[in-house]
Amino acid sequence: MKTKEKLSKHSSLANIHPMTRTEGVVELLVKEKEQFIKRGSIDSLAKHTVDILKSYGLKINILESLSTSGKISDSLTNNPGITSIFAYGLVVANDFSITSAFGTEMVGTQGAFGLNSKEAAAIFSARNNALRPEDISLVTTGSMLGIGNDVHVAIMTKRMLRQDSAPLPNVLTIKIEDFEKEIKNHPEFLRGATLNSLKKQYVTHRALLFLLKEVGARIEDKDLSFKPRQTKEDFFIYRTKLIKHVVNKMIKKGYKLGIAESATGGRLIDTITDIDNGHLVLGKSTELYNEKEKRTAGVAAHHLTDDAVYSRETAAALADTAKIDIDNPHTEVQIGFTGILDKLDHRSPRTESHKRGDIFYAIMEKGKKVHTKFISLPIRTKLEMKEMSSIIVYRHLLQILSEKFSSKHDFE
Repeated sequence: MKTKEKLSKHSSLANIHPMTRTEGVVELLVKEKEQFIKRGSIDSLAKHTVDILKSYGLKINILESLSTSGKISDSLTNNPGITSIFAYGLVVANDFSITSAFGTEMVGTQGAFGLNSKEAAAIFSARNNALRPEDISLVTTGSMLGIGNDVHVAIMTKRMLRQDSAPLPNVLTIKIEDFEKEIKNHPEFLRGATLNSLKKQYVTHRALLFLLKEVGARIEDKDLSFKPRQTKEDFFIYRTKLIKHVVNKMIKKGYKLGIAESATGGRLIDTITDIDNGHLVLGKSTELYNEKEKRTAGVAAHHLTDDAVYSRETAAALADTAKIDIDNPHTEVQIGFTGILDKLDHRSPRTESHKRGDIFYAIMEKGKKVHTKFISLPIRTKLEMKEMSSIIVYRHLLQILSEKFSSKHDFE
């Protein structure tokens, strides 16, 4: 289908070419009477987690490996109250992104103990707990992509540090066999999710149960069963097709992608790593969920005043934080995302002037102009609005990578 063709009201998302104008795709999604993505067990557990941590007055930071690569952060940030408990997340899905985030520090740790080691998870949960102000550090290491690989979830709390002069983080080990046993009787799970996504959801489910147990929360029997998100099949096909095109273009060009998310809270990172080989293109990938974290990452103060925090300029400043330092200069594309999804910002009259669904993003391609965009999304659930945001951003990126971009006609 040509990009300027008007979509028929009878169009199916599954038959839409990835280069089709995104507003046509969003229009079809809005016409869906039912949710095109329904919550899974990770979403109910994430809500419980946010409610519990908020009631206890606890804050958390998250470091995710390929085993979850944004899925934990994404599930948590779909819930009211998230800004009071979570401000910073980091995803390191390959050796390049590990080096970009830590230099040789984490690479050395993984080299000493192994890529999938529980020791690496323990060391970095302890490190984050010692260096950052949050009460809890949650770290995942490992990958379930290979045969026989393990995943480790480590949790370190300030309480453990106070109670023991040399505390050891608590570590949960998850084996690929656990996942295979869970889904062998549920082939229907693959109708609305890639295998990568299912594995990440499974690890996230187990990680959130582990976290709730560690903070002493009551867990109901109904929360123990794993159930993936239910994605409408034609949207799943379209999204998968789109992201595969993006990943293939990035690999063909030899590009790495840096991402700095605010409002989408891990969804952009999560989406691209749901696809085979998606993790290979990632560079520095962060979730910066408040102004303090944005400043620490390098966003200038004038971008974070209450009349500028939601703007194209701030999105561009966020994208700029996703570049690699001078020793690792090879991030060719950077994305920054900010905005308001399902809840208004009541901090001041100026922030209240932004409507729900007002999003701003920027895409930088090395050596070329910065592309910035403001879009007003239709109001749906926060999970669905994050999904719409991800396909808008990645379709725009695909245009740029395909060298067919025209700012005059984009999204008209």
